[in-house]
Amino acid sequence: MLKIYYSNRQEQLLALLADALARPKANPLQSDILIVQSQGMSRWLSQQLAEINGVAANLEFQLPAQLIWRLARLCRDDLPELHPFDKSILTWRLMQLAPGLPDSGEFDALHRYLHTGPDRKSPDLLRNYQLSQRIADVFDHYLMYRPDWLSEWEQGLPTEAGASEHAWQIELWRGLTHDSDAPHRARVLQELAAQLPQHVDKLPPRLFVFGVPYMAPAYLDVLQNAARHIEVHMYQWNPTEHYWGDIASRKDISRIRTRDGAEVSGLYDEGHRLLASWGKPLRDYLDVLQDVSVTEADCYVPPAPPQTLLQRLQADVFNLRQEPWPESPADDRSLQVHLCHSALREVEALYDQLMDLLQTDHSLSPRDIVVMTPDIEQYAPLVEAVFGAQQGARRIPWSLADLSRYSDFNLVQSVLQLFDLLPGRFTASEVLGLLEIPAVGRRFGLDEELLSRLRQWLHEASIRWGLDAESQQAYGVDCADQFSWKAGIKRLLLGFALPDAMQMYQDVAPYPHIQGGDADSLGALSQLIDTLARWRAQISRGQTPQQWADLLHSWMNDLFDPDRDEEQALQVAREAVQEWLQETQTAGFDQPLPLAVVKQDLRRRLDSPLRRQSFLTGAVTFCAMVPMRSIPFRVVAVLGLNHDQFPRHQTQPGFDLIAEYPRKGDRARREEDRFLFLEALLAARDVFYLSYVGRSIRDNSECAPSVILSELLDTIQEQGGEAAIRRILREHPLQPFSPHYFTADGGHFSYQSEWLPALHGRHSKQEYQAFCPESLPPREREPFSTDHPVELDSLRRFLRNPTRYFVQQRLNILLDASDLAQDREPFDLAGLHGFQVKELWLQELMNAATDEEAESYLEAKGLLPGGAVGAISRKQTRQQLEALREQARELYGKDRIEITPEKSGLPLRGAVAGIGPRGLLHLTTAGCSASRMLLLWLEHLALCGVTADALARPSFLVCRQGVGHYRPVAQNQARQLLAELMDLLTQSENEPVRFFPKTSLKYVETKNNPRSRSEPINAALNCWLGNEWQPGELADAHHFLVWRFEAETLNERFVALAESIWEPALEHWEAPA
Repeated sequence: MLKIYYSNRQEQLLALLADALARPKANPLQSDILIVQSQGMSRWLSQQLAEINGVAANLEFQLPAQLIWRLARLCRDDLPELHPFDKSILTWRLMQLAPGLPDSGEFDALHRYLHTGPDRKSPDLLRNYQLSQRIADVFDHYLMYRPDWLSEWEQGLPTEAGASEHAWQIELWRGLTHDSDAPHRARVLQELAAQLPQHVDKLPPRLFVFGVPYMAPAYLDVLQNAARHIEVHMYQWNPTEHYWGDIASRKDISRIRTRDGAEVSGLYDEGHRLLASWGKPLRDYLDVLQDVSVTEADCYVPPAPPQTLLQRLQADVFNLRQEPWPESPADDRSLQVHLCHSALREVEALYDQLMDLLQTDHSLSPRDIVVMTPDIEQYAPLVEAVFGAQQGARRIPWSLADLSRYSDFNLVQSVLQLFDLLPGRFTASEVLGLLEIPAVGRRFGLDEELLSRLRQWLHEASIRWGLDAESQQAYGVDCADQFSWKAGIKRLLLGFALPDAMQMYQDVAPYPHIQGGDADSLGALSQLIDTLARWRAQISRGQTPQQWADLLHSWMNDLFDPDRDEEQALQVAREAVQEWLQETQTAGFDQPLPLAVVKQDLRRRLDSPLRRQSFLTGAVTFCAMVPMRSIPFRVVAVLGLNHDQFPRHQTQPGFDLIAEYPRKGDRARREEDRFLFLEALLAARDVFYLSYVGRSIRDNSECAPSVILSELLDTIQEQGGEAAIRRILREHPLQPFSPHYFTADGGHFSYQSEWLPALHGRHSKQEYQAFCPESLPPREREPFSTDHPVELDSLRRFLRNPTRYFVQQRLNILLDASDLAQDREPFDLAGLHGFQVKELWLQELMNAATDEEAESYLEAKGLLPGGAVGAISRKQTRQQLEALREQARELYGKDRIEITPEKSGLPLRGAVAGIGPRGLLHLTTAGCSASRMLLLWLEHLALCGVTADALARPSFLVCRQGVGHYRPVAQNQARQLLAELMDLLTQSENEPVRFFPKTSLKYVETKNNPRSRSEPINAALNCWLGNEWQPGELADAHHFLVWRFEAETLNERFVALAESIWEPALEHWEAPA
C-alpha cells in the first residue's frame, strides 16, 4: 500500500508521522526506516518525534539512494556495497577505457584532447582524470534519468540521442558494461520489480518517506513496486491545496505566446507569480504523482487571517492569488531585506537584528533561528569573527554546519600544503610555515623561541628557495647554488663544527652564530629538509594508488605529532586517503599516477562536508543552502543573495545529452536553487530575513541583488506598493561605527558598544592622553657606579633612537619584529639588503689581502646577486667602494682602546675599535646622517675622556660626501658631556626623552645658519612631520607610538636637549668638503 499525505505545513506532516510510528508493529525490535533527504532533516525529526512521543528510538534514517540500494541487495546477494557503477568508481574505470578509443572519425576530438605532446601518443593523465570525472557525472545522471537510453545503447538500438558525434559515449558505456560482471544501477532497478515478490520476507514491514519534496522517477517506481507488498507512507509537502500543475511563470507564458499565439498562451495561468517561477521542480514531480496509483490524504492547514507581510505572502501562495495588500502595522518586522557594503557588514548587521529579536521576544530562542548562505565557506570566518567575539549578555549561541573537511580542520589544510610545497620552489617562508604548525613543531622539538632563532638563521645564512642547484635550474635560474637549502644548511653545519675565527672552508663561509646548545634545533632542521627532499624525489615519478596511499600515510606519521584535537583532523585525512584507495581498487585501477591527479582528487574529497555536522544543536544554526532542507524555523535568514552568487551557476559539459534532449522532471541546479528559496520563504514562521551586498565597498556604487530577490521585491511592490518596499528594505552604512547606529533619529541600532569610542573620535574633539603622561617608577637596580658602570653599547643604542631605547628597554615592546624569511635571491644591491652588503663589503676590502678574496667571501656567504643584472650592480658597487677605500686608506686602522671607569673617571665601560694612525675612523657607504655623526661623537668623547689633552686626536667619518671629522675635545669637557649623556640615559629608563637625532640636528643647523630664512622650530617641525614625498622622523614606529598624541612634541624641552647635545658636537665638527 502506498499512501501519500499532502500538507502545506511540515508540522502537520510531522504529527501524522508521529502517530503512524506510535502504532505497534508485529516485531517491536525491528527498526522503522525513514527516508529523508539530508542529515539536518533526520536530526530535526529525531528531536521533534522525541518531544511528541516522549522517545525517538529504533529509527533508522536513510537517504533515498541508500534505501533503494539496500532493497536491491536484499534481493540479490551478488551486489557489492561499493558498486562499480558508482560515480566515484566510474571515474577510475573511465580513465582506463577512454585512452583506448580509436583515434579517428567521431573519436578524433576526444583523442586529441587526451593526448598531448608532439607525438600525441601518451595520454595526459590529468586531462584524462578531469574528463573522466565529468563523463562519470553525466553517466550517473543517465542512470537515474535516462535508463532507457543506456538499455538501447547496450542492445545497439537507435535512440533519440544517438547522433554520430556522440558515438564515443555509446562506445564508452558499452565498454563499461562489458568490463564488469556487476549490473549497473538502472538494470538493477528494472529487475527489482520482478524480484521483490520473491523476497517479501526480507523487506521491512513499513517505510516512511519524509522531507523529500521530489525524487528521481526510478526511485519512485521502486517505492511503488515495494508498496504492493509492504506499507509505504509518503509525507509530501505541497505549498497549496489547489491544483497548480498547469500554472506557468510570466516568462514561460510570454514564450508560449510568441511561439504558439495568444489563444494557446491564454490556456495557462500564472497562479501566484513566485510559485510559478520558483516551484517548477516540485510542480513537475506532483504532476508525475498524479499518474501513480496511490491512496491520498489531504491534510492541508488553511492559513489564519494574515497579520504581517510574511503571513500575507505565504497565504497568497497557498491560495494562488495576487491581490493588493492593506497597510501592515508599523512594527511589522516579518519581512526584512538588508543592503550592506560587504559580507562582513552583512554578518554584523545580522548580529544586531538577531540580538534585538531575542531581546524583544523572550519566547524566541537561538534554536528557533537558522541562517543560510549560498557559500558557507566564505561566511564561516566572518561568523566566527563577529558572533565569536561577543561575551556575557551579548553572546548568542551559534554553530556552523556544512563546512568542508578542508575548512573545518587546519591540520587537513597542512596536509594539502605539502602537495604545493614538495613539487614547488621550496621557499624559506613555505618551510617555516610548515614548522609553525604546532603538530610539526612538536614532532621536531621546536617551540616558538627556537622557531624565532631558525628564522634568523635562515635569513642570515641566505636560504631563499630551492633544494639545490639542480632544483633551481629547473626554473631556468643559474645562481651557483648560493641561495638553496643545501648551500644554507652547509653554512649552518660548518658554523657549528668549525671555530668562529675560520671565515672560509672549501669555498664555503660558515655561519658563525651557532652555539653548542643549538645542536638539536639544527639537527631537526636538517632532518626535516632531508625528509622533504626524499619525498620530493618519490613524487617526481608516478606512483600506483597503493604506493601513493602508503606514501601519504608516512607523510602524516613522520611529519605530525598531533594532540587529541589534531588527531581527529589527521583521521579525517587518513579516511579520505583510504576512501580513495578503496575506490581505485574496486575500479581495478593500478596505473601510476602523477602528483597532480592525486592532489586534485584528495582536495575534491576534503572539500566535501563532514558526515558529522553541528546541525540543530540548540544554538543559531549557520548552514549552506542545500536542497531539501525545508525545516520550519521561527526565523529564517539568508545571507549573500548577490546577483553573481545565487542562483548558483553550474556549467554543464557540452556532451551532456540530457541538456540537449530535456524531459519533464530533469534536474537543473538553477531551478533547484529557486525552489530552495521558495522552501525557505514558506518555512519561516515569524521572520524572513534577507541580506545582500548592494553597495560597492570601493565607490558606493549600486550592486544588483540576486534575480530571485528582485522577483520577490517586485511581487511585494505589486501587492504592497512602495510603502511596503520602504518598510522592508534597510540600507546600512559602510562602517559599524556610523552615527546612524547610535542616534535616536539614525534609523538603525547597534548592540556593539565597542564602536562608540570610534564614533566619539570622529565626531568630538576628544583630548587624547599622552602615551606616557607621567614618569614611571624607577627601576629596581643598582645605581650606576664604578662597580656597576654604564655600558658604552647602551649609550650607542640610546643615541641612535632614544624613544626606541625607552620602548624596548623599559616597556619590553619590540616593534621591529618582522618576518625575516625572504623567498627571492637578491638581483641587485639596492635597498636595505644592498646597504648592509655594501657595508660588509667595504669592511672586507679594508681587511682582505686582495679584492677578489673579499668578494669571494661575500659570495660564499650568499650575499651577492648573480645573473647579468647582478653583475652590473656588483661592478657599480666595486667602483663606489674603491673610491671610499682610497679616501680611508691612510686613516684606517685596527687598534682598540678599552674604556674603563679608572681611565675615564666615569662609571662607563666599553671599547672603541677602528683606531688608525691619525685617530678613530668610522667608514660607511651611506651619507653623513645625524645618527652616524652622533655615534662618532660618542666614541670621540669616550676617547678624549681617557686621553690627555696633548695626546688627543681627531675622529674621522668617511662617507659618500667625503671625509668629515671632529676636532679633539678637552678631557674635562669630554667627561662632562659624557656624564650629561649618561644622565639622559638614566632619565630615559623612566620616561621618553624628547631628543630626535635628525629633527634636533635640523633645528640647531637652522638656528646657527645666518642665511636661513626659516624659523628653526618650523624647519624642525617639517623634518619631524615630513611630507607626501619624504616621510618625517615621526614615521618611525617607536616615535609614532609614543609621540603621535602629544599636543606639542617640539617644545622647550626638545629645544634644550637639541642644543645641549648638538651645539658642542657641531662646534668641533668639520663637515666633508
